[in-house]
Amino acid sequence: MSAPVQLVFRGEVLAGFRLEDVQRDLGRLLRADEAGLKRLFSGQRTVLKRGLAAADAQHYVSRLAAVGARLHVEPMPVPPPVAPAAGGWPAIAPPPEEERRAAPPVAAPPPPVPVPVPVPVPAKPKELELVATAPADEVVCPTCGERQSRRLLCRSCATNLEMALAAKAEEEALRRAERQAALEARRNPRRRVEADGGEHSAWAIGLSFSGRVGRLSSATANLWLIGALLLLTAGFLQRPSLPRLLLVGVGALGVFFFSMRLTVLRCHDCDRHGWWALFVLVPYVGSLASLLIGLLPGNPGPNEYGPPPPRGRWRWFGLSLVVLALCSALLVRGGIRFAERYAAEQADDGADDIVELGGDGRIGGGSGGGAALQEALRDYAGAPGHKAFAASSRQTFAWAGNASSLDEAVREAMAQCDARRQPYTPDCRVVNVNGQPVR
Repeated sequence: MSAPVQLVFRGEVLAGFRLEDVQRDLGRLLRADEAGLKRLFSGQRTVLKRGLAAADAQHYVSRLAAVGARLHVEPMPVPPPVAPAAGGWPAIAPPPEEERRAAPPVAAPPPPVPVPVPVPVPAKPKELELVATAPADEVVCPTCGERQSRRLLCRSCATNLEMALAAKAEEEALRRAERQAALEARRNPRRRVEADGGEHSAWAIGLSFSGRVGRLSSATANLWLIGALLLLTAGFLQRPSLPRLLLVGVGALGVFFFSMRLTVLRCHDCDRHGWWALFVLVPYVGSLASLLIGLLPGNPGPNEYGPPPPRGRWRWFGLSLVVLALCSALLVRGGIRFAERYAAEQADDGADDIVELGGDGRIGGGSGGGAALQEALRDYAGAPGHKAFAASSRQTFAWAGNASSLDEAVREAMAQCDARRQPYTPDCRVVNVNGQPVR
């Protein structure tokens, strides 16, 4: 079994930490007031904990190193062995033989009167400070429970009372800090407070580029961002306007910013610098880099960028998938309506470009008409009997001539036009019958 050690603090701060932050975090961890902090950081040697095993000492060293405080592990001072005599008093070594011969004989001392040993009484609980409390008339030995007047060594078990009481007070202060950290973690699991550092985990959606985020939380946040962008685009397609177009542009910039932030935090979770996130902007390589960064597992323990992030929740991931599916359906619906409106506007423009049959018996097309439309109009103008011309746009049209009746010509023209019409384009309509325009 290894010899017990003690923890010593000399007010040293680790590199990369600010003195003000270390004082604040250490004071919160040890429940020390302003006077206690001033004494801790005065540069003098302060014993924080005594009688520890080597493994436990290293645990405390790592915990306080997380807040930037440097602890030193030193061996415990061993008090000189003193054998207690009868009555609780230490035995006195006999004088050398020469002195006994030279000294005159003296009368034998009276026999010691037995001192009654008081019954140990448990001390009332009270608030213990970081360092030893002020001297009192009586103390209780933390090792054997013996109540006695204040002295250096316990009269029953020879324990150093001052060191034992200070170690007990420090242990209770650390336990209170651990209980407080666990209570805060249960009250607010989304921003879990780590007992070793007092730092907060990064939010999946935020403005800070410091901290870490897990794979599931990052994927959930990205799905929410994509759903928001799809919803803005669907709103623009439902009713296009310049303000809505500007809103879609601002939303796209916001989604890009938050997506890059999530990529940086994922790099931190994998113990990589945030500049690695720039690989997602490289053409062709960016898709693979984004997939790798999103799927690589993070460090299970603390790293240079902070404590482990809280675990994501699958229910939020499932809800984000449902919202993304709804936003996608709205976008498809808005796109279909936008295409129908655009085709209708094009059809109206095409129908207006078809030039009506003139009084000179000729028919022609506008400046925007194609060669096929011009040829169809010339053939229609020279067709005998009843005839009709139907059109959906400048690209979809048909005509029928030399019919026995006007209704037969109209039906045949409409049937041919509907057969040529593409899906999601305006319906065909008759624009000319027997050389007369139809409005």
